Amino acid sequence: DYRCSATDPTYIVEDEPPLDTDGDGVADAQDNCPLVANADQADLDGDDIGNACDPQNTVPIDIKPGSDPNAINPKSNGNIPVAILSTPTFNPSAKVDKTSLTFGRTGNENSLYKCTSDEDVNGDGMLDVVCHFSTQQTGFQTGDSVGILKGKTHGGIPILGTDSVKIVPK
Repeated sequence: DYRCSATDPTYIVEDEPPLDTDGDGVADAQDNCPLVANADQADLDGDDIGNACDPQNTVPIDIKPGSDPNAINPKSNGNIPVAILSTPTFNPSAKVDKTSLTFGRTGNENSLYKCTSDEDVNGDGMLDVVCHFSTQQTGFQTGDSVGILKGKTHGGIPILGTDSVKIVPK
């Protein structure tokens, strides 16, 4: 903004405040969700899109920790362990609402059997959440190659995790 008077031709420069479209106190240029107020700038999955704008926050999972390939027999009467892995910026033990978890061929299957005590399944020194899902309720079919876990954080933020699977006959 530049102003001058008829008697004083000196220009006075006044800084304009940075644009903050959503009014959350974070300038649009630094805001990870500039159209929705999110002063905390939380970004669960570290993709530079704030949780308030991110339709699905991706979390790392490991189906059948310790096995490769992750062989699944859809006719089995057993359970499939799935670990939600910790990262330096994501602690599933503190964040994930375990009762919200669904897992299977589409991620919408209500197949949760139980979640057990947290353990470090990948040897990184951080505790991971391990839950077990009823194999027959996961809906896996011959030809499926991906298992999908869906759920929410305690704050209601949706999460999504995927890992490879290999469907095998009995």
